[in-house]
Amino acid sequence: MRSCFQQGQHTIEGLVDRYRIENAAVRQLLIDYLARRKADTDYTTLDGLARQLAANFWAVIECIAPDQKDLRLSPEVYEQWLAEIQYWRGDRSKVRQDRASILLAVRGFYIDLQSWSVAEPEQWAKWVVPCPVRPHDLKGFRQRRREIHRRMADRTRVRQPLLPVLVQHVESRHEHFATLREAARSTPLGAQFTHRGRTYRRSNSPEDRRRIKMPGGPTTRVVDVATGKMIHLDQAEEMAFWDWSVIEVLRHSGIRIEELTELTPADRSHC
Repeated sequence: MRSCFQQGQHTIEGLVDRYRIENAAVRQLLIDYLARRKADTDYTTLDGLARQLAANFWAVIECIAPDQKDLRLSPEVYEQWLAEIQYWRGDRSKVRQDRASILLAVRGFYIDLQSWSVAEPEQWAKWVVPCPVRPHDLKGFRQRRREIHRRMADRTRVRQPLLPVLVQHVESRHEHFATLREAARSTPLGAQFTHRGRTYRRSNSPEDRRRIKMPGGPTTRVVDVATGKMIHLDQAEEMAFWDWSVIEVLRHSGIRIEELTELTPADRSHC
């Protein structure tokens, strides 16, 4: 969530083009596929799906078989791809633990194309080929899923007592930055003020003097006199607000935070 706030969400084209797909037709297929999936999924899941299909699937296929023109993979190419995705980005010293999530995403991709081609053959039928992912390639996935649920339960037992501490922290942090910003806004540029026992000085740079005259209001920045640290209070308060908001939504909806961090996007989509 924080990265999306700071950098903004990519367009669907941007999600795919991060991975430099050479085959223009397959690139467009992935864009069209993700655009269709966007209607029934969230951005985080869509981002993960783009990574699985564009980076971990097709970009690897292009490295193995640069002349590959469609989704019909030969057994030799498929086996080479399976071998490659056992490791992180070709680094043989780092074994991938979530290979099943890539296989599930690819399998879902092929099955979706087959299903959609019935109603929209003009767009999808030309891409329909047998799915290369075989049932035995996913052997052990159910055991892995049970292990994920076991770890989630263990983490819940460990972390549940800490939830009140987390809630109190995000609430007090948001309240601190909100009141500090209000105190700073009522202080002239360059002047010092005290907030909860700490002394701050409102920034008085040329940028601050320019922005204070803008219709949208000034950018509120202060310097902690004791440390010399510059604090951008508008950004700090907004980030603290969104941290608090996420915790509140999860707390009142019954969703456990560890559930969102344990499962990969492909797991959530297809398991």
